[in-house]
Amino acid sequence: EHFPVEVMRKAAQLGFGGIYVRPDVGGSGLSRVDTSIIFEALSTGCTSTTAYISIHNMCVWMIDIFGSEELRHTHCPTLCSMEKFASYCLTEPGLTLIKENF
Repeated sequence: EHFPVEVMRKAAQLGFGGIYVRPDVGGSGLSRVDTSIIFEALSTGCTSTTAYISIHNMCVWMIDIFGSEELRHTHCPTLCSMEKFASYCLTEPGLTLIKENF
């Protein structure tokens, strides 16, 4: 029921906003094995917060790996610091999408 913005930003100060994102855009540059160990440890405290951090990291990583240099340097630093938050929408074929304004 609560999205812990300040907790997320404190986690980002520890490098959890871009765990396997390259350091030149603010990431920690760790491996997927390192990331798995971090997520396993975090999930013993709060699985929903860990799930969000996992999703956020996946989104930042996609920009880091597949984005242009301009896109990487524009978006990754604010995502790695969790000044901004990332997420994605996953749907299944044939489902109707509802558009909401947030």
